[in-house]
Amino acid sequence: MKTAPTNRLNNEAQTLQLFQGCPSIRQLVDRIENPESVVLEYMDDNVLNLLRQKRLIKVEAKRALRATIEALIALHDKNIVHTGTLWRGGLIDYKVIKNN
Repeated sequence: MKTAPTNRLNNEAQTLQLFQGCPSIRQLVDRIENPESVVLEYMDDNVLNLLRQKRLIKVEAKRALRATIEALIALHDKNIVHTGTLWRGGLIDYKVIKNN
């Protein structure tokens, strides 16, 4: 769950709705009115943490990087630039990288 000023939440929710169903972008699950919040898809960890702990084998690291690139392509296709694409910002869903 994420809380922020209403205008930021509205902007984020509208943007995420553009990418509903995109497997490489964290999904909007719900909106809550009181307190004003958005509920985002749960992710298990972040890439930087996994790399530090050496918990990703090479093939999993490649899948995570591929998903990051696919997400950036999806954003750029809609003329959106994301300025926070750091490894610590990349979130991991273990079931996706372990099973693909």
